[in-house]
Amino acid sequence: MPFGLADQKLSRPLFVPVYKKFVYDGLASLDRDFASNWLSAETLYWFSAANLTMLETTCTTERLDDLGLDPIFIKIVVQGFQYQVIKGGSKPFGASNRS
Repeated sequence: MPFGLADQKLSRPLFVPVYKKFVYDGLASLDRDFASNWLSAETLYWFSAANLTMLETTCTTERLDDLGLDPIFIKIVVQGFQYQVIKGGSKPFGASNRS
């Protein structure tokens, strides 16, 4: 699906760290500080902040509860945005199929 999950349906900036032309898309976050702070001298040998840039793109977010899905298991890996994902999917499981 071409969107993220959150507590509101919005368009938000998504920050993606790039170090020495390598895109660390797995560290992308809706929180700029979270996206930029993981790469450092503590995580990369010979780290130089001068080689770190941030790409900014637009990410739309949807609420899980609004998608009409009935998941039985959800794995959340969202780099500091867990609460918003859970809040947007707070309906009890099976609630979308109940009459």
